[in-house]
Amino acid sequence: MGNKRMNETGSDRLEIRWRCGDGVVLAGRPDSSLQLIMPDRAPVAIGLPPGLGRIAARLNEGLSDRDIAAAAGADVGLMARVFALVNRFRNHGLLVAELFLEGRPLATIRPLVPDFSLEDAQTSATDGPWRLSRFALLRADGSKWVLESSEASCDVVLRDAAILSWLHDAGAPQTEPGRLRFLQCLARLGFLENADAAEEPSRQTWEFHDRLFHSRSRALGGLRPFGRTYRFRDRGDEVPPLPALPPPYTGANVELPVPDPGTHGSLADVMEHRRSGRHMGTPPVSLAQVAALLYRVARITDTQPADMPAGLIRRSYPSGGALHELEFYLAVRECAELESGFYHYRGEAHLLTRLPGVEADAAAALMIDDCASLWVQPDEPPQCLVVISSRFPRISWNYQGVAYRISLMNAGVALQSLCLTATDLGLNGCIAGAGKSALFARATGRSSWAETSIAEFGFGSRRPS
Repeated sequence: MGNKRMNETGSDRLEIRWRCGDGVVLAGRPDSSLQLIMPDRAPVAIGLPPGLGRIAARLNEGLSDRDIAAAAGADVGLMARVFALVNRFRNHGLLVAELFLEGRPLATIRPLVPDFSLEDAQTSATDGPWRLSRFALLRADGSKWVLESSEASCDVVLRDAAILSWLHDAGAPQTEPGRLRFLQCLARLGFLENADAAEEPSRQTWEFHDRLFHSRSRALGGLRPFGRTYRFRDRGDEVPPLPALPPPYTGANVELPVPDPGTHGSLADVMEHRRSGRHMGTPPVSLAQVAALLYRVARITDTQPADMPAGLIRRSYPSGGALHELEFYLAVRECAELESGFYHYRGEAHLLTRLPGVEADAAAALMIDDCASLWVQPDEPPQCLVVISSRFPRISWNYQGVAYRISLMNAGVALQSLCLTATDLGLNGCIAGAGKSALFARATGRSSWAETSIAEFGFGSRRPS
């Protein structure tokens, strides 16, 4: 395992014991082979010579280098085979590393990538001063405290509360050898950084949340569940999949005209002439233009039954898994034949439902004002604002580790479709760079855990050239 420096005796050395990760068991079989039991996978039989299998089975409790050497005795070949087997298990994400100081459990290191190694953590490191990396975070995971960083290829479960004070005092001179070695380990793994070192310019441009989202929504090598895992498949009664269509609101319905197919510009021409247009014209946008924009972008063209998730949807733009978790709302300030207020577009029926109540109207007005401020023209707001929401549980029921990324990608495709369609309809329109999800919750009364706004697009009539 190559951890001899950290496995030496003495108060200044850490001991590492590799053991099976949570849910992983090496069970003995009557024929002296082992059965590898893993979460959400079929058991795998592993045929090993008796001596090798007997030592490997001890990975359930944990094995250090010293343990392996003692178990193998003078059989150098057996020792080499044990180390090779441990490395193989580790590279498949089956093992975690337990860190001990004089028999005192400190932390559990959980690798995130197949080629994870503690070699760097064993080499000499500076004695500080350190500080916790600005890309690191400490969070609760059930009853555990977990240290993570977008720059680390592992996370660390803290098993000793004293580590919190160690991290706090990492910038001070370290007089305890054991603590020093542990902080050096965290520094080598990417959780601590030199407090006196200047940060390179490109690194300065990354904010904590952007870097964390980037790193954790990428594949990371496949040691963690990722992609279309259907992680709630066996918990359908507790966490049921959302239906394809949300329940309708109780407000008044406004039937929308179906646009005349007419003649439209070529895709190449529309893309060539698309511009962000923030200045509104007169007269205001018409109901027919609003209807055409929504019809061409957000209308549901087909629904199909499916066991998981609860129904598939077709729209004019692509969506991960044909789930189409996005919903479209319309905040209206000024539109011919349409009262100001907040509306939900029902794509299956091509109609708008006005959300009732003064709260919805007030929230819609604030959303429009917020868009104008983001456009840096608070005195000239858009005439209408398309608010795109995500029914996040619908997509996260299928996808793990990447669900929010997919929802944002879907919203990006929808925004491009809105931009191009607005151009083709002779409207001015522009994406809002941000938005206030609290206003959406105020308007709809829906929990942000169930549905939340993630994108906005303001538009209106175009001024004559």
